[in-house]
Amino acid sequence: MGCKQCKPCEKNLSFKQRSFSQLKEAIDGNSSKKFQSTIALIKHNFKDISIIFDAPDINHKHLKLNSLCYSLIQGKHEAFSSLLNEGASINKMNDLFESQNLRALDIVCAKGYLEILKILLPIYLESKSHNENMQSTVHFPDFEPEKSFPIQIATKSGMIQIISYIRSFFSGRENIPVEFDINAINPRTGENCGLLACRYGNQLLLDFFYRTCNVDLRMLNKDNENAVIICLQGFKKRRIYSYFNCVKYLIDVVKIDITYRYQFMINLAECPDTIRLLTSKLAEEGINVDKTETANSPFRNFHENSQFSSELGLPFSCNARSTFGSAKDYLL
Repeated sequence: MGCKQCKPCEKNLSFKQRSFSQLKEAIDGNSSKKFQSTIALIKHNFKDISIIFDAPDINHKHLKLNSLCYSLIQGKHEAFSSLLNEGASINKMNDLFESQNLRALDIVCAKGYLEILKILLPIYLESKSHNENMQSTVHFPDFEPEKSFPIQIATKSGMIQIISYIRSFFSGRENIPVEFDINAINPRTGENCGLLACRYGNQLLLDFFYRTCNVDLRMLNKDNENAVIICLQGFKKRRIYSYFNCVKYLIDVVKIDITYRYQFMINLAECPDTIRLLTSKLAEEGINVDKTETANSPFRNFHENSQFSSELGLPFSCNARSTFGSAKDYLL
Protein backbone atom coordinates (compact mmCIF):
# COMPACT_ATOMS: atom_id res chain seq x y z
CA MET A 1 0.00 0.00 0.00
CA GLY A 2 1.26 3.44 -0.66
CA CYS A 3 0.27 6.87 -1.73
CA LYS A 4 -0.84 6.85 -5.34
CA GLN A 5 0.59 10.36 -5.55
CA CYS A 6 4.16 9.32 -4.67
CA LYS A 7 5.46 8.44 -8.12
CA PRO A 8 3.89 11.47 -9.83
CA CYS A 9 5.28 13.67 -7.02
CA GLU A 10 8.75 12.21 -7.45
CA LYS A 11 8.47 12.63 -11.20
CA ASN A 12 7.41 16.27 -10.86
CA LEU A 13 10.19 16.96 -8.35
CA SER A 14 12.76 15.40 -10.64
CA PHE A 15 11.43 17.40 -13.57
CA LYS A 16 11.64 20.59 -11.55
CA GLN A 17 15.22 19.83 -10.51
CA ARG A 18 16.16 19.19 -14.13
CA SER A 19 14.66 22.54 -15.05
CA PHE A 20 16.83 24.27 -12.43
CA SER A 21 19.87 22.45 -13.75
CA GLN A 22 19.08 23.35 -17.35
CA LEU A 23 18.53 26.99 -16.44
CA LYS A 24 21.84 27.15 -14.58
CA GLU A 25 23.65 25.59 -17.54
CA ALA A 26 21.98 28.05 -19.89
CA ILE A 27 23.11 30.98 -17.73
CA ASP A 28 26.65 29.63 -17.60
CA GLY A 29 26.78 29.17 -21.37
CA ASN A 30 27.52 31.95 -23.82
CA SER A 31 24.82 30.87 -26.26
CA SER A 32 21.90 33.28 -26.40
CA LYS A 33 20.03 30.77 -28.57
CA LYS A 34 20.37 28.00 -25.97
CA PHE A 35 19.29 30.34 -23.18
CA GLN A 36 16.16 31.43 -25.06
CA SER A 37 15.24 27.83 -25.89
CA THR A 38 15.60 26.89 -22.21
CA ILE A 39 13.36 29.79 -21.20
CA ALA A 40 10.79 28.73 -23.80
CA LEU A 41 10.83 25.16 -22.47
CA ILE A 42 10.30 26.35 -18.89
CA LYS A 43 7.41 28.57 -19.95
CA HIS A 44 5.88 25.64 -21.81
CA ASN A 45 6.14 23.25 -18.86
CA PHE A 46 5.24 25.53 -15.95
CA LYS A 47 2.19 27.74 -15.67
CA ASP A 48 3.88 29.71 -12.90
CA ILE A 49 7.44 30.29 -14.11
CA SER A 50 8.34 32.10 -10.87
CA ILE A 51 8.72 28.71 -9.16
CA ILE A 52 11.76 28.22 -11.39
CA PHE A 53 13.02 31.77 -11.87
CA ASP A 54 12.69 33.01 -8.28
CA ALA A 55 13.25 29.88 -6.19
CA PRO A 56 16.55 29.86 -4.23
CA ASP A 57 17.52 26.43 -5.53
CA ILE A 58 20.87 27.19 -7.17
CA ASN A 59 23.85 26.36 -4.98
CA HIS A 60 26.96 28.44 -5.66
CA LYS A 61 29.86 27.91 -3.29
CA HIS A 62 28.49 28.93 0.12
CA LEU A 63 25.43 30.73 -1.26
CA LYS A 64 21.80 29.86 -2.01
CA LEU A 65 20.71 31.73 -5.13
CA ASN A 66 17.87 32.09 -7.55
CA SER A 67 18.37 32.53 -11.29
CA LEU A 68 18.60 36.33 -11.18
CA CYS A 69 21.09 36.25 -8.30
CA TYR A 70 23.17 33.64 -10.07
CA SER A 71 23.29 35.45 -13.41
CA LEU A 72 24.35 38.63 -11.59
CA ILE A 73 27.12 36.93 -9.62
CA GLN A 74 28.41 35.25 -12.77
CA GLY A 75 28.30 38.53 -14.69
CA LYS A 76 25.99 37.15 -17.39
CA HIS A 77 24.33 40.37 -18.44
CA GLU A 78 22.34 38.91 -21.35
CA ALA A 79 20.83 36.25 -19.11
CA PHE A 80 20.20 38.85 -16.41
CA SER A 81 18.38 41.12 -18.86
CA SER A 82 16.35 38.26 -20.35
CA LEU A 83 15.27 37.00 -16.93
CA LEU A 84 14.09 40.48 -15.99
CA ASN A 85 12.14 40.73 -19.23
CA GLU A 86 10.52 37.36 -18.50
CA GLY A 87 9.35 38.56 -15.09
CA ALA A 88 12.06 37.38 -12.68
CA SER A 89 11.65 39.37 -9.46
CA ILE A 90 14.14 42.08 -8.50
CA ASN A 91 12.63 42.05 -5.01
CA LYS A 92 13.22 38.30 -4.63
CA MET A 93 16.81 38.80 -5.77
CA ASN A 94 17.40 41.62 -3.30
CA ASP A 95 15.77 39.74 -0.42
CA LEU A 96 17.85 36.64 -1.10
CA PHE A 97 21.09 38.61 -1.28
CA GLU A 98 20.23 40.59 1.85
CA SER A 99 19.51 37.41 3.81
CA GLN A 100 23.14 36.44 3.11
CA ASN A 101 24.57 39.88 3.93
CA LEU A 102 25.09 40.83 0.29
CA ARG A 103 23.82 43.63 -1.91
CA ALA A 104 23.45 43.41 -5.67
CA LEU A 105 24.99 46.79 -6.47
CA ASP A 106 27.95 46.07 -4.19
CA ILE A 107 28.68 42.85 -6.06
CA VAL A 108 28.34 44.48 -9.47
CA CYS A 109 30.72 47.30 -8.51
CA ALA A 110 33.20 44.97 -6.81
CA LYS A 111 33.43 42.59 -9.74
CA GLY A 112 33.33 45.22 -12.48
CA TYR A 113 30.14 44.05 -14.20
CA LEU A 114 29.54 47.20 -16.22
CA GLU A 115 26.76 45.86 -18.47
CA ILE A 116 24.74 44.69 -15.47
CA LEU A 117 25.29 48.05 -13.76
CA LYS A 118 23.83 49.75 -16.84
CA ILE A 119 20.68 47.66 -16.35
CA LEU A 120 20.47 47.82 -12.57
CA LEU A 121 21.38 51.44 -11.81
CA PRO A 122 18.33 53.03 -13.52
CA ILE A 123 16.05 50.50 -11.80
CA TYR A 124 17.62 51.34 -8.44
CA LEU A 125 17.32 55.10 -8.95
CA GLU A 126 13.70 54.82 -10.10
CA SER A 127 12.81 52.70 -7.08
CA LYS A 128 14.56 55.15 -4.77
CA SER A 129 12.65 58.06 -6.28
CA HIS A 130 9.33 56.24 -5.99
CA ASN A 131 10.06 55.04 -2.47
CA GLU A 132 10.23 58.65 -1.35
CA ASN A 133 6.61 58.93 -2.49
CA MET A 134 5.67 55.46 -1.17
CA GLN A 135 4.74 54.34 -4.70
CA SER A 136 7.45 51.88 -5.69
CA THR A 137 6.84 48.16 -6.05
CA VAL A 138 10.59 47.51 -6.34
CA HIS A 139 12.70 47.69 -3.21
CA PHE A 140 16.45 47.76 -2.65
CA PRO A 141 18.10 47.49 0.78
CA ASP A 142 19.34 50.73 2.29
CA PHE A 143 23.06 51.46 2.25
CA GLU A 144 24.40 51.74 5.77
CA PRO A 145 26.72 54.71 6.43
CA GLU A 146 29.17 52.63 8.45
CA LYS A 147 29.75 50.34 5.47
CA SER A 148 31.37 51.18 2.15
CA PHE A 149 29.16 52.60 -0.57
CA PRO A 150 29.15 50.97 -4.04
CA ILE A 151 31.36 53.71 -5.52
CA GLN A 152 33.89 53.11 -2.74
CA ILE A 153 33.72 49.35 -3.23
CA ALA A 154 34.52 49.89 -6.92
CA THR A 155 37.48 52.03 -5.84
CA LYS A 156 38.81 49.37 -3.47
CA SER A 157 38.52 46.80 -6.24
CA GLY A 158 40.21 49.00 -8.85
CA MET A 159 37.21 49.00 -11.20
CA ILE A 160 37.90 52.21 -13.10
CA GLN A 161 35.39 51.32 -15.84
CA ILE A 162 32.63 51.23 -13.19
CA ILE A 163 33.74 54.50 -11.62
CA SER A 164 34.06 56.24 -14.99
CA TYR A 165 30.58 55.10 -16.03
CA ILE A 166 29.01 56.25 -12.75
CA ARG A 167 30.73 59.62 -13.08
CA SER A 168 29.44 60.04 -16.65
CA PHE A 169 25.96 58.82 -15.70
CA PHE A 170 25.56 61.51 -13.04
CA SER A 171 27.40 64.25 -14.95
CA GLY A 172 25.43 67.48 -14.83
CA ARG A 173 22.89 66.11 -12.38
CA GLU A 174 22.10 67.64 -9.04
CA ASN A 175 21.75 65.68 -5.82
CA ILE A 176 23.94 62.71 -6.68
CA PRO A 177 23.08 59.87 -4.26
CA VAL A 178 25.82 59.61 -1.66
CA GLU A 179 26.37 55.94 -2.48
CA PHE A 180 27.49 56.96 -6.00
CA ASP A 181 29.23 60.23 -5.17
CA ILE A 182 32.98 60.12 -5.83
CA ASN A 183 33.46 62.99 -3.38
CA ALA A 184 31.38 61.46 -0.60
CA ILE A 185 33.19 60.94 2.69
CA ASN A 186 32.72 57.67 4.52
CA PRO A 187 31.47 58.69 7.99
CA ARG A 188 33.31 55.82 9.65
CA THR A 189 36.77 56.47 8.18
CA GLY A 190 36.54 60.05 7.00
CA GLU A 191 37.92 59.00 3.61
CA ASN A 192 36.70 59.77 0.10
CA CYS A 193 37.41 57.73 -3.04
CA GLY A 194 40.69 59.55 -3.59
CA LEU A 195 42.05 58.57 -0.19
CA LEU A 196 40.81 55.02 -0.75
CA ALA A 197 42.84 54.88 -3.96
CA CYS A 198 45.85 55.84 -1.83
CA ARG A 199 45.06 53.16 0.75
CA TYR A 200 44.86 50.51 -1.98
CA GLY A 201 47.91 51.68 -3.91
CA ASN A 202 46.09 52.32 -7.18
CA GLN A 203 48.00 54.98 -9.11
CA LEU A 204 45.74 54.76 -12.16
CA LEU A 205 42.68 55.61 -10.08
CA LEU A 206 44.63 58.16 -8.07
CA ASP A 207 45.52 60.05 -11.24
CA PHE A 208 41.94 59.72 -12.55
CA PHE A 209 40.45 61.11 -9.35
CA TYR A 210 42.94 63.98 -9.19
CA ARG A 211 43.14 65.11 -12.82
CA THR A 212 39.69 64.18 -14.13
CA CYS A 213 37.39 64.29 -11.11
CA ASN A 214 39.08 66.99 -8.99
CA VAL A 215 38.71 64.85 -5.89
CA ASP A 216 40.18 66.42 -2.75
CA LEU A 217 43.40 64.56 -1.93
CA ARG A 218 44.64 67.10 0.61
CA MET A 219 42.04 66.37 3.25
CA LEU A 220 42.73 64.39 6.42
CA ASN A 221 40.81 61.30 7.48
CA LYS A 222 39.33 60.70 10.93
CA ASP A 223 42.73 59.63 12.25
CA ASN A 224 44.26 62.91 11.06
CA GLU A 225 46.24 61.08 8.38
CA ASN A 226 47.03 62.72 5.06
CA ALA A 227 47.15 60.93 1.71
CA VAL A 228 50.84 59.99 2.00
CA ILE A 229 50.39 58.48 5.47
CA ILE A 230 47.30 56.57 4.30
CA CYS A 231 49.30 55.26 1.34
CA LEU A 232 52.13 54.13 3.63
CA GLN A 233 49.63 52.41 5.93
CA GLY A 234 48.38 50.40 2.96
CA PHE A 235 51.97 49.72 1.84
CA LYS A 236 52.77 48.05 5.16
CA LYS A 237 49.86 45.63 4.73
CA ARG A 238 50.12 44.77 1.04
CA ARG A 239 53.79 45.30 0.14
CA ILE A 240 53.07 46.08 -3.50
CA TYR A 241 55.49 48.39 -5.29
CA SER A 242 52.71 50.43 -6.87
CA TYR A 243 52.40 52.12 -3.46
CA PHE A 244 55.82 53.70 -3.99
CA ASN A 245 54.58 55.17 -7.27
CA CYS A 246 51.53 56.53 -5.44
CA VAL A 247 53.66 58.14 -2.72
CA LYS A 248 55.87 59.75 -5.36
CA TYR A 249 52.80 60.95 -7.27
CA LEU A 250 51.29 62.48 -4.14
CA ILE A 251 54.50 64.34 -3.35
CA ASP A 252 55.52 65.44 -6.85
CA VAL A 253 52.15 66.02 -8.55
CA VAL A 254 49.54 66.61 -5.84
CA LYS A 255 52.08 68.47 -3.66
CA ILE A 256 51.01 66.92 -0.37
CA ASP A 257 52.76 68.59 2.58
CA ILE A 258 55.69 66.27 3.27
CA THR A 259 56.46 67.95 6.59
CA TYR A 260 53.11 67.00 8.15
CA ARG A 261 53.75 64.37 10.84
CA TYR A 262 56.99 63.59 9.04
CA GLN A 263 58.52 61.51 11.83
CA PHE A 264 55.47 59.24 11.90
CA MET A 265 55.63 59.08 8.11
CA ILE A 266 59.28 58.01 8.15
CA ASN A 267 58.59 55.38 10.81
CA LEU A 268 55.85 53.89 8.64
CA ALA A 269 58.09 53.59 5.58
CA GLU A 270 59.75 50.21 5.04
CA CYS A 271 60.61 50.12 1.35
CA PRO A 272 64.17 51.49 0.85
CA ASP A 273 63.09 53.44 -2.24
CA THR A 274 60.32 55.09 -0.24
CA ILE A 275 62.66 55.91 2.64
CA ARG A 276 65.14 57.52 0.26
CA LEU A 277 62.36 59.49 -1.42
CA LEU A 278 60.94 60.80 1.85
CA THR A 279 64.29 61.71 3.40
CA SER A 280 65.36 63.45 0.19
CA LYS A 281 62.17 65.50 0.00
CA LEU A 282 62.38 66.38 3.69
CA ALA A 283 65.99 67.48 3.23
CA GLU A 284 64.77 69.91 0.56
CA GLU A 285 62.53 71.36 3.27
CA GLY A 286 65.47 71.68 5.65
CA ILE A 287 64.54 68.64 7.73
CA ASN A 288 67.27 66.03 8.10
CA VAL A 289 66.17 62.60 9.26
CA ASP A 290 67.92 59.25 9.28
CA LYS A 291 66.29 55.86 9.14
CA THR A 292 68.61 52.88 8.98
CA GLU A 293 67.65 50.41 6.30
CA THR A 294 68.11 47.18 8.18
CA ALA A 295 69.37 44.02 6.51
CA ASN A 296 66.26 42.10 7.46
CA SER A 297 63.87 44.55 5.80
CA PRO A 298 61.20 42.62 3.88
CA PHE A 299 61.85 45.03 1.01
CA ARG A 300 65.60 44.45 0.66
CA ASN A 301 66.73 44.01 -2.95
CA PHE A 302 63.21 44.94 -3.99
CA HIS A 303 62.82 46.35 -7.50
CA GLU A 304 59.81 47.13 -9.64
CA ASN A 305 60.43 44.30 -12.09
CA SER A 306 61.42 41.65 -9.57
CA GLN A 307 59.63 39.06 -7.48
CA PHE A 308 58.87 39.67 -3.82
CA SER A 309 61.28 38.19 -1.30
CA SER A 310 60.33 34.53 -0.89
CA GLU A 311 59.77 35.05 2.82
CA LEU A 312 56.70 37.13 2.00
CA GLY A 313 55.12 34.27 0.08
CA LEU A 314 53.46 36.65 -2.36
CA PRO A 315 54.01 37.29 -6.06
CA PHE A 316 55.08 40.73 -7.16
CA SER A 317 52.57 42.82 -9.03
CA CYS A 318 52.18 46.48 -9.92
CA ASN A 319 48.71 45.80 -11.30
CA ALA A 320 46.15 48.04 -9.60
CA ARG A 321 43.70 45.16 -9.39
CA SER A 322 46.15 43.15 -7.33
CA THR A 323 44.91 45.22 -4.41
CA PHE A 324 41.47 43.68 -4.84
CA GLY A 325 39.17 44.33 -1.92
CA SER A 326 35.47 43.82 -1.66
CA ALA A 327 34.80 41.22 -4.36
CA LYS A 328 37.36 38.94 -2.76
CA ASP A 329 35.67 39.51 0.59
CA TYR A 330 32.45 38.13 -0.92
CA LEU A 331 34.31 34.93 -1.88
CA LEU A 332 32.42 34.89 -5.14
